[in-house]
Amino acid sequence: MLIAALKGCGVLLLSEWMVKPYLESKELVAILPDWTVNHRENGSGEIYAIYKDAQYPKLNTRAFLDFMVKKLGQI
Repeated sequence: MLIAALKGCGVLLLSEWMVKPYLESKELVAILPDWTVNHRENGSGEIYAIYKDAQYPKLNTRAFLDFMVKKLGQI
């Protein structure tokens, strides 16, 4: 999953320690940095969106990200 995300193929959910170097180098972008995990869930609770052009994402990518932010904000 990490390799696919680094190639711009989607959204990724991994522990921060696994993606920290890629976040620091700007190869990955955090889309919900303030989101926290529910104690009943497994994993770190972090979600990152990876897309090729961080300055101007495609409209369908932007729409998906907006949808996810709205939905996760209701949890």
